[in-house]
Amino acid sequence: MTSIYLFRHGLTKEAEDHLYCGKTDVPLSKKGIDLLQEEKKLVPKLSDYSIYSSGMLRCDMTVEVLYPGLAYKREPSLREIDFGIFECHSYEQLKDNPEYQAWISGCNEMNVCPGGESGIQMKERVLAFVKKILLKEKEMKLAIFTHGGPIVALMQYFFPHEHKNFYEWQCGFGQGYKILLDKKNASYEKLKFNKEVK
Repeated sequence: MTSIYLFRHGLTKEAEDHLYCGKTDVPLSKKGIDLLQEEKKLVPKLSDYSIYSSGMLRCDMTVEVLYPGLAYKREPSLREIDFGIFECHSYEQLKDNPEYQAWISGCNEMNVCPGGESGIQMKERVLAFVKKILLKEKEMKLAIFTHGGPIVALMQYFFPHEHKNFYEWQCGFGQGYKILLDKKNASYEKLKFNKEVK
């Protein structure tokens, strides 16, 4: 049996301000740290898990707040989508921008952010890394501290029969999923440690 925890990083000031934030390396906000401190006593023990962070400051800080002293590896493949020229801008700031309207129109999974990447490109790099890790051992324990987009990509990959869209799979900041896999079955549960903040 393979056990995988997917954790979304804690709240950031950029998220509080409803900004697109992918490649920009930002820390957790004070509120984000406070919320993680509240859930510390409720999180599962990960001492025998292989721990990976996307290597972005907000993910590293989430590991370090929830699991102080626990060793982890940084893996850039687990980073959020690169929003290109839309980085650190809000919908209100972008809504009249023709390039933004072109990106959000139609299938923005396929549409490439100018100067950035598409949702499909993000999914491909996330899945390539996770598949490579899972091929190494038949049974393993893995915990991934990452972002909203990569978590959705992984849940859609492991549970395609549920036909859930991005927003149906999305979890709040500091929240996540536990996935159990064996040769024949895959199951999951949503992790909720405190009031969900999206």
